[in-house]
Amino acid sequence: MGNKTSEYTLFMSRSIGACISAGYGLFSNNFRNIFRATWPWVIVYVLIGGIYGLFSESFNDRPFLALGLAFVGVIVSFCFFAYGMMLLDYHRRHIVIPPSAGGLLYRESGFGSVKVFEALLMAAMFYMPMPAARVRAAMRLPRNARFFFRVNAGWRTIKASVFCLFIVMAVFALFFFCGFWVMQLSLRLSFGLQMAILGAGILMFFILLLLTMPLCFVTFRYVFRPHTRFFHIFPSAYAVGLRHLPRIFCVSAITFLINLAIGCFIMLPSYVLALAVYKSTSGAIMMGDALALPDNINILVALTGILTGFLGSYLNLSQMYPLYYLYGSIETREEERKRFVRVSAVASAATSGDSHGKDS
Repeated sequence: MGNKTSEYTLFMSRSIGACISAGYGLFSNNFRNIFRATWPWVIVYVLIGGIYGLFSESFNDRPFLALGLAFVGVIVSFCFFAYGMMLLDYHRRHIVIPPSAGGLLYRESGFGSVKVFEALLMAAMFYMPMPAARVRAAMRLPRNARFFFRVNAGWRTIKASVFCLFIVMAVFALFFFCGFWVMQLSLRLSFGLQMAILGAGILMFFILLLLTMPLCFVTFRYVFRPHTRFFHIFPSAYAVGLRHLPRIFCVSAITFLINLAIGCFIMLPSYVLALAVYKSTSGAIMMGDALALPDNINILVALTGILTGFLGSYLNLSQMYPLYYLYGSIETREEERKRFVRVSAVASAATSGDSHGKDS
Protein backbone atom coordinates (compact mmCIF):
# COMPACT_ATOMS: atom_id res chain seq x y z
CA MET A 1 0.00 0.00 0.00
CA GLY A 2 1.53 3.28 1.09
CA ASN A 3 4.19 1.89 3.39
CA LYS A 4 7.12 2.42 1.00
CA THR A 5 7.17 6.12 1.77
CA SER A 6 9.15 7.84 4.50
CA GLU A 7 5.95 8.05 6.53
CA TYR A 8 6.41 4.41 7.53
CA THR A 9 10.20 4.37 7.90
CA LEU A 10 11.03 2.96 11.31
CA PHE A 11 14.11 4.87 12.43
CA MET A 12 12.81 8.41 12.61
CA SER A 13 12.44 10.76 15.57
CA ARG A 14 8.68 10.94 16.15
CA SER A 15 6.39 12.51 18.70
CA ILE A 16 3.95 10.41 20.72
CA GLY A 17 1.07 11.30 18.41
CA ALA A 18 3.15 10.56 15.31
CA CYS A 19 4.08 7.09 16.65
CA ILE A 20 0.42 6.27 17.29
CA SER A 21 -0.71 7.65 13.93
CA ALA A 22 2.01 5.85 11.96
CA GLY A 23 1.42 2.59 13.84
CA TYR A 24 -2.31 2.41 13.28
CA GLY A 25 -1.84 3.65 9.71
CA LEU A 26 0.59 0.83 8.94
CA PHE A 27 -1.74 -1.72 10.52
CA SER A 28 -4.86 -0.55 8.69
CA ASN A 29 -3.14 -0.16 5.31
CA ASN A 30 -1.65 -3.65 5.48
CA PHE A 31 -4.42 -5.47 7.32
CA ARG A 32 -5.07 -7.80 4.37
CA ASN A 33 -1.46 -9.01 4.34
CA ILE A 34 -1.38 -9.27 8.12
CA PHE A 35 -4.57 -11.31 8.06
CA ARG A 36 -3.21 -13.70 5.41
CA ALA A 37 -0.12 -14.40 7.50
CA THR A 38 -1.79 -14.81 10.90
CA TRP A 39 -5.33 -16.15 10.45
CA PRO A 40 -4.55 -19.87 11.12
CA TRP A 41 -3.31 -19.09 14.62
CA VAL A 42 -6.31 -16.87 15.34
CA ILE A 43 -8.66 -19.64 14.20
CA VAL A 44 -7.00 -22.11 16.57
CA TYR A 45 -7.10 -19.59 19.41
CA VAL A 46 -10.79 -18.73 19.02
CA LEU A 47 -11.71 -22.41 18.68
CA ILE A 48 -10.03 -23.00 22.03
CA GLY A 49 -12.10 -20.12 23.41
CA GLY A 50 -15.23 -21.65 21.90
CA ILE A 51 -14.52 -25.01 23.54
CA TYR A 52 -13.90 -23.18 26.79
CA GLY A 53 -17.34 -21.54 26.54
CA LEU A 54 -18.99 -24.83 25.51
CA PHE A 55 -17.82 -26.60 28.67
CA SER A 56 -17.77 -23.60 31.01
CA GLU A 57 -20.55 -24.97 33.22
CA SER A 58 -18.78 -28.30 33.79
CA PHE A 59 -15.32 -26.94 34.64
CA ASN A 60 -15.95 -27.50 38.34
CA ASP A 61 -15.99 -31.22 37.59
CA ARG A 62 -13.19 -31.00 35.01
CA PRO A 63 -10.50 -28.64 36.36
CA PHE A 64 -7.73 -30.20 34.28
CA LEU A 65 -9.67 -29.48 31.08
CA ALA A 66 -9.83 -25.78 31.96
CA LEU A 67 -6.11 -25.66 32.81
CA GLY A 68 -5.20 -27.55 29.65
CA LEU A 69 -7.23 -25.24 27.41
CA ALA A 70 -5.76 -22.18 29.12
CA PHE A 71 -2.20 -23.52 28.67
CA VAL A 72 -2.73 -24.29 24.97
CA GLY A 73 -4.36 -20.88 24.50
CA VAL A 74 -1.33 -19.13 25.98
CA ILE A 75 1.03 -21.04 23.66
CA VAL A 76 -1.08 -20.21 20.61
CA SER A 77 -1.21 -16.55 21.68
CA PHE A 78 2.60 -16.50 21.87
CA CYS A 79 2.81 -17.94 18.35
CA PHE A 80 0.24 -15.46 17.05
CA PHE A 81 2.13 -12.46 18.38
CA ALA A 82 5.40 -14.01 17.19
CA TYR A 83 3.96 -13.97 13.67
CA GLY A 84 3.04 -10.33 14.18
CA MET A 85 6.55 -9.47 15.30
CA MET A 86 7.97 -11.41 12.37
CA LEU A 87 5.99 -9.21 10.00
CA LEU A 88 7.29 -6.10 11.76
CA ASP A 89 10.85 -7.41 11.46
CA TYR A 90 10.33 -7.91 7.73
CA HIS A 91 8.98 -4.36 7.48
CA ARG A 92 11.99 -3.06 9.40
CA ARG A 93 14.37 -4.57 6.85
CA HIS A 94 12.38 -4.00 3.66
CA ILE A 95 9.89 -1.19 4.52
CA VAL A 96 7.08 -3.49 3.36
CA ILE A 97 4.79 -6.11 4.90
CA PRO A 98 4.62 -9.19 2.65
CA PRO A 99 1.36 -10.98 1.79
CA SER A 100 2.72 -14.13 3.48
CA ALA A 101 5.88 -14.78 5.42
CA GLY A 102 6.32 -18.57 5.46
CA GLY A 103 5.77 -19.19 9.14
CA LEU A 104 7.91 -18.82 12.22
CA LEU A 105 10.84 -20.19 10.24
CA TYR A 106 12.06 -17.85 7.54
CA ARG A 107 12.29 -19.95 4.38
CA GLU A 108 14.68 -18.76 1.76
CA SER A 109 14.69 -19.95 -1.85
CA GLY A 110 15.37 -23.67 -2.12
CA PHE A 111 14.45 -24.23 1.53
CA GLY A 112 11.33 -26.41 1.34
CA SER A 113 8.99 -27.87 3.97
CA VAL A 114 10.99 -31.08 4.43
CA LYS A 115 14.13 -29.11 5.17
CA VAL A 116 12.17 -26.93 7.58
CA PHE A 117 11.38 -29.93 9.79
CA GLU A 118 14.91 -31.27 9.43
CA ALA A 119 16.37 -27.91 10.37
CA LEU A 120 13.98 -27.62 13.33
CA LEU A 121 15.20 -30.93 14.74
CA MET A 122 18.81 -29.97 14.18
CA ALA A 123 18.28 -26.52 15.68
CA ALA A 124 17.05 -28.08 18.92
CA MET A 125 20.55 -29.50 19.31
CA PHE A 126 21.94 -25.96 19.54
CA TYR A 127 20.61 -25.81 23.08
CA MET A 128 22.25 -29.03 24.22
CA PRO A 129 25.18 -28.54 26.61
CA MET A 130 27.66 -30.51 24.49
CA PRO A 131 29.61 -28.31 22.03
CA ALA A 132 30.17 -31.31 19.74
CA ALA A 133 26.41 -31.71 19.30
CA ARG A 134 26.06 -28.07 18.34
CA VAL A 135 28.84 -28.29 15.75
CA ARG A 136 27.38 -31.49 14.31
CA ALA A 137 23.94 -29.87 14.11
CA ALA A 138 25.35 -26.81 12.38
CA MET A 139 27.18 -28.88 9.78
CA ARG A 140 24.06 -30.92 8.96
CA LEU A 141 21.89 -27.88 8.31
CA PRO A 142 21.48 -26.61 4.74
CA ARG A 143 23.94 -23.83 4.06
CA ASN A 144 21.29 -21.18 3.45
CA ALA A 145 19.51 -22.14 6.69
CA ARG A 146 22.52 -22.55 9.01
CA PHE A 147 22.02 -20.84 12.37
CA PHE A 148 18.58 -19.58 11.25
CA PHE A 149 17.09 -20.74 14.56
CA ARG A 150 19.17 -18.20 16.47
CA VAL A 151 18.31 -15.21 14.30
CA ASN A 152 14.62 -15.81 13.66
CA ALA A 153 12.33 -13.03 14.85
CA GLY A 154 9.43 -15.32 15.68
CA TRP A 155 11.37 -17.62 17.97
CA ARG A 156 13.13 -14.68 19.59
CA THR A 157 9.75 -13.08 20.27
CA ILE A 158 8.54 -16.21 22.05
CA LYS A 159 11.73 -16.43 24.10
CA ALA A 160 11.62 -12.74 25.03
CA SER A 161 7.93 -13.01 25.96
CA VAL A 162 8.62 -15.98 28.23
CA PHE A 163 11.62 -14.27 29.86
CA CYS A 164 9.67 -11.05 30.45
CA LEU A 165 6.70 -13.00 31.78
CA PHE A 166 8.91 -14.79 34.29
CA ILE A 167 10.50 -11.51 35.35
CA VAL A 168 7.11 -9.85 35.91
CA MET A 169 5.74 -12.89 37.74
CA ALA A 170 8.80 -13.07 40.00
CA VAL A 171 8.67 -9.35 40.83
CA PHE A 172 4.96 -9.31 41.65
CA ALA A 173 5.10 -12.63 43.50
CA LEU A 174 7.80 -11.15 45.73
CA PHE A 175 5.75 -7.95 46.12
CA PHE A 176 2.57 -9.79 47.18
CA PHE A 177 4.52 -12.09 49.51
CA CYS A 178 6.14 -9.10 51.24
CA GLY A 179 2.83 -7.22 51.22
CA PHE A 180 1.01 -10.11 52.88
CA TRP A 181 3.75 -10.38 55.51
CA VAL A 182 3.64 -6.63 56.21
CA MET A 183 -0.17 -6.61 56.44
CA GLN A 184 -0.05 -9.46 58.93
CA LEU A 185 2.35 -7.48 61.10
CA SER A 186 0.27 -4.31 60.75
CA LEU A 187 -2.77 -5.93 62.37
CA ARG A 188 -1.25 -5.01 65.73
CA LEU A 189 -0.98 -1.34 64.77
CA SER A 190 -3.60 1.41 64.85
CA PHE A 191 -6.16 1.87 62.08
CA GLY A 192 -4.43 5.01 60.76
CA LEU A 193 -1.10 3.23 60.36
CA GLN A 194 -2.82 0.32 58.66
CA MET A 195 -4.37 2.69 56.10
CA ALA A 196 -0.98 4.36 55.59
CA ILE A 197 0.67 0.99 54.96
CA LEU A 198 -2.15 0.01 52.59
CA GLY A 199 -1.76 3.28 50.67
CA ALA A 200 2.01 2.76 50.44
CA GLY A 201 1.41 -0.75 49.11
CA ILE A 202 -0.99 0.49 46.43
CA LEU A 203 1.50 3.21 45.43
CA MET A 204 4.30 0.64 45.24
CA PHE A 205 2.10 -1.60 43.09
CA PHE A 206 1.61 1.16 40.50
CA ILE A 207 5.31 2.03 40.61
CA LEU A 208 6.14 -1.60 39.83
CA LEU A 209 3.66 -1.51 36.94
CA LEU A 210 5.48 1.52 35.55
CA LEU A 211 8.84 -0.19 35.98
CA THR A 212 7.67 -3.16 33.89
CA MET A 213 6.82 -0.97 30.89
CA PRO A 214 10.43 -0.68 29.61
CA LEU A 215 10.30 -4.44 29.01
CA CYS A 216 8.48 -3.77 25.72
CA PHE A 217 11.51 -1.79 24.50
CA VAL A 218 13.80 -4.60 25.72
CA THR A 219 11.75 -7.10 23.69
CA PHE A 220 11.89 -5.06 20.49
CA ARG A 221 15.65 -4.51 20.80
CA TYR A 222 16.28 -8.20 21.47
CA VAL A 223 14.15 -9.32 18.52
CA PHE A 224 15.62 -6.80 16.09
CA ARG A 225 19.25 -7.41 17.07
CA PRO A 226 19.53 -11.08 16.10
CA HIS A 227 23.07 -11.85 17.27
CA THR A 228 22.51 -10.90 20.92
CA ARG A 229 21.39 -12.79 23.99
CA PHE A 230 18.49 -11.59 26.09
CA PHE A 231 20.20 -11.23 29.45
CA HIS A 232 23.32 -9.74 27.85
CA ILE A 233 21.43 -6.79 26.40
CA PHE A 234 18.87 -6.59 29.21
CA PRO A 235 20.69 -4.09 31.51
CA SER A 236 21.52 -1.55 28.79
CA ALA A 237 18.19 -1.92 26.97
CA TYR A 238 16.22 -1.61 30.21
CA ALA A 239 18.19 1.52 31.14
CA VAL A 240 17.33 3.09 27.78
CA GLY A 241 13.68 2.16 28.19
CA LEU A 242 13.67 3.57 31.71
CA ARG A 243 15.12 6.84 30.41
CA HIS A 244 12.23 7.09 27.94
CA LEU A 245 9.60 5.80 30.39
CA PRO A 246 7.27 8.86 30.05
CA ARG A 247 6.98 8.32 26.28
CA ILE A 248 6.47 4.56 26.68
CA PHE A 249 3.81 5.20 29.31
CA CYS A 250 1.97 7.75 27.17
CA VAL A 251 1.90 5.57 24.03
CA SER A 252 0.91 2.48 26.04
CA ALA A 253 -1.82 4.33 27.94
CA ILE A 254 -3.32 5.95 24.83
CA THR A 255 -3.33 2.73 22.81
CA PHE A 256 -4.76 0.88 25.81
CA LEU A 257 -7.62 3.37 26.10
CA ILE A 258 -8.29 3.14 22.35
CA ASN A 259 -8.34 -0.66 22.50
CA LEU A 260 -10.47 -0.58 25.64
CA ALA A 261 -13.10 1.63 24.02
CA ILE A 262 -13.26 -0.45 20.83
CA GLY A 263 -12.90 -3.73 22.73
CA CYS A 264 -15.83 -3.00 25.05
CA PHE A 265 -18.02 -2.54 21.97
CA ILE A 266 -16.70 -5.69 20.27
CA MET A 267 -16.78 -7.91 23.36
CA LEU A 268 -20.13 -6.65 24.69
CA PRO A 269 -22.18 -9.70 23.48
CA SER A 270 -19.72 -12.08 25.18
CA TYR A 271 -19.79 -10.07 28.38
CA VAL A 272 -23.61 -10.06 28.47
CA LEU A 273 -23.88 -13.83 27.91
CA ALA A 274 -21.09 -14.61 30.38
CA LEU A 275 -22.70 -12.43 33.04
CA ALA A 276 -26.09 -14.08 32.47
CA VAL A 277 -24.56 -17.56 32.84
CA TYR A 278 -22.65 -16.51 35.96
CA LYS A 279 -25.68 -14.95 37.65
CA SER A 280 -27.91 -17.89 36.83
CA THR A 281 -25.36 -20.49 37.94
CA SER A 282 -24.46 -18.67 41.17
CA GLY A 283 -28.16 -18.23 41.98
CA ALA A 284 -28.79 -21.92 41.43
CA ILE A 285 -25.83 -22.95 43.60
CA MET A 286 -26.26 -20.47 46.47
CA MET A 287 -30.03 -19.98 46.62
CA GLY A 288 -31.48 -22.98 44.79
CA ASP A 289 -33.06 -20.92 42.01
CA ALA A 290 -33.88 -22.39 38.61
CA LEU A 291 -31.31 -21.80 35.90
CA ALA A 292 -33.84 -20.08 33.62
CA LEU A 293 -31.47 -20.35 30.66
CA PRO A 294 -32.13 -21.90 27.25
CA ASP A 295 -30.75 -25.37 26.64
CA ASN A 296 -28.42 -24.14 23.91
CA ILE A 297 -26.85 -21.39 26.03
CA ASN A 298 -23.41 -23.05 25.93
CA ILE A 299 -23.50 -23.14 22.13
CA LEU A 300 -24.50 -19.47 22.04
CA VAL A 301 -21.63 -18.59 24.39
CA ALA A 302 -19.16 -20.59 22.29
CA LEU A 303 -20.22 -19.07 18.95
CA THR A 304 -20.26 -15.56 20.37
CA GLY A 305 -16.84 -16.09 21.92
CA ILE A 306 -15.45 -17.30 18.58
CA LEU A 307 -16.68 -14.23 16.73
CA THR A 308 -15.69 -11.64 19.31
CA GLY A 309 -12.40 -13.40 20.05
CA PHE A 310 -11.47 -13.30 16.37
CA LEU A 311 -12.01 -9.54 16.22
CA GLY A 312 -10.41 -8.97 19.62
CA SER A 313 -7.23 -10.83 18.63
CA TYR A 314 -6.49 -8.39 15.81
CA LEU A 315 -7.43 -5.47 18.02
CA ASN A 316 -4.77 -6.59 20.52
CA LEU A 317 -2.26 -7.14 17.71
CA SER A 318 -2.75 -3.57 16.50
CA GLN A 319 -1.35 -2.28 19.80
CA MET A 320 2.11 -3.55 18.78
CA TYR A 321 2.37 -1.15 15.84
CA PRO A 322 2.52 2.18 17.74
CA LEU A 323 5.05 0.57 20.11
CA TYR A 324 7.03 -0.55 17.06
CA TYR A 325 7.40 3.04 15.87
CA LEU A 326 8.08 4.19 19.41
CA TYR A 327 10.99 1.73 19.50
CA GLY A 328 12.37 3.18 16.27
CA SER A 329 11.99 6.72 17.60
CA ILE A 330 13.79 5.85 20.84
CA GLU A 331 16.65 4.18 18.98
CA THR A 332 16.96 7.24 16.71
CA ARG A 333 17.03 9.62 19.65
CA GLU A 334 19.62 7.48 21.42
CA GLU A 335 21.85 7.59 18.35
CA GLU A 336 21.43 11.37 18.17
CA ARG A 337 22.27 11.66 21.85
CA LYS A 338 25.42 9.56 21.46
CA ARG A 339 26.43 11.61 18.41
CA PHE A 340 25.89 14.82 20.37
CA VAL A 341 28.00 13.50 23.25
CA ARG A 342 30.82 12.57 20.86
CA VAL A 343 30.71 15.95 19.13
CA SER A 344 30.65 17.74 22.49
CA ALA A 345 33.61 15.70 23.69
CA VAL A 346 35.60 16.53 20.53
CA ALA A 347 34.67 20.22 20.81
CA SER A 348 35.63 20.37 24.47
CA ALA A 349 38.94 18.61 23.73
CA ALA A 350 39.66 21.08 20.91
CA THR A 351 38.78 24.02 23.16
CA SER A 352 41.01 22.78 25.95
CA GLY A 353 43.84 22.23 23.43
CA ASP A 354 43.50 25.81 22.14
CA SER A 355 43.51 27.21 25.68
CA HIS A 356 46.67 25.24 26.54
CA GLY A 357 48.30 26.56 23.36
CA LYS A 358 47.48 30.14 24.26
CA ASP A 359 48.80 29.70 27.80
CA SER A 360 52.05 28.34 26.50
